[in-house]
Amino acid sequence: MLAPADQPPDDILDYVVVNTDKTGQIHVRVVEGKKHLRAVQDYLTRLCSRYPGKVSPFEFTTLDVIARLRQETVISGVENGINPVQQKMLGYISHAATLSASDLHITPGRDSTDFTYLEARVHGELELLDIVRKDEGLELLGATYSGMTDVIKGTQFDPGVPQDARLAERFLKLAGLFGARYSHYPCVGGLYAVLRLIKDDSQPYTDIQYAGVSP
Repeated sequence: MLAPADQPPDDILDYVVVNTDKTGQIHVRVVEGKKHLRAVQDYLTRLCSRYPGKVSPFEFTTLDVIARLRQETVISGVENGINPVQQKMLGYISHAATLSASDLHITPGRDSTDFTYLEARVHGELELLDIVRKDEGLELLGATYSGMTDVIKGTQFDPGVPQDARLAERFLKLAGLFGARYSHYPCVGGLYAVLRLIKDDSQPYTDIQYAGVSP
């Protein structure tokens, strides 16, 4: 599936929709009247470069169809009880799982900066997945600990103290994992968090968009 950073940027959200099927094939729908825009062309070129051989021929459609598809995605997420921040976090976890990563590292405020680095450990090496603002990183971690783990309901995320928990079963299934353990501890300038990932090899990977959830 697509990494969250490879989703269409905000300035073309109304013109492009991207979905990944359960085989990993990427399907792109583009508004016919907007395909000439430089931002749209740059994004499509970058997408094909990032996922060679996995992008199906573009399907050109109308603005109202794109709007309907986006609305259906939002409704599906709500019906599954997953809010937009959890959807985004699940996208990072799922992407790390598709890379066969052993863990996912999230470090808001690393090196006393205003950024959060999201990295997957693949074959012993950290691979950068995305960089977001520090406050967004803390929001992602808060949504994970308080809403996606098996901690007692009402337990609050506290970046000032070490915390750990297991990822709840419903999210494991959506991410194609057998198990995952979340932990964080405060460090100089920010917070260090890691999710240890155990891939579920007993069944084919389940894409979260195929399950009705979009990162």
